[in-house]
Amino acid sequence: MFTDGDPWSYRIYGSVAYGSIKSAHLSEYLATPAAQFVGIRPQDIEEYDLPSDPLSDSDTNALESELEDPRFQTEFWEEQINLQLDIEKKSEQQALASRGLDFVTDTYLPERLDEMGIV
Repeated sequence: MFTDGDPWSYRIYGSVAYGSIKSAHLSEYLATPAAQFVGIRPQDIEEYDLPSDPLSDSDTNALESELEDPRFQTEFWEEQINLQLDIEKKSEQQALASRGLDFVTDTYLPERLDEMGIV
């Protein structure tokens, strides 16, 4: 899933990949466990010096909540969420356009998909 780099987008990914918390009893029918996150990571905000917005209080609370959410209990998510709390920034997909109009298709997605072993 290619999403923005904010806690709300992470939750959307979590719901698609693992099912929503409120519908946990239906997760085996509704979840898409093969879904992978290729959205904006806090690491990308720093690495590519992306335009960003400061985290709001509700963003911070959501990120802290995600650290307790079983869907985000992996080394990757713990590292990225803690980094986002440290840098206090979020970015949208559109921020990648600051690197050039073809950056997403020519650089960002090919590098991410290669890094993930997909391409």
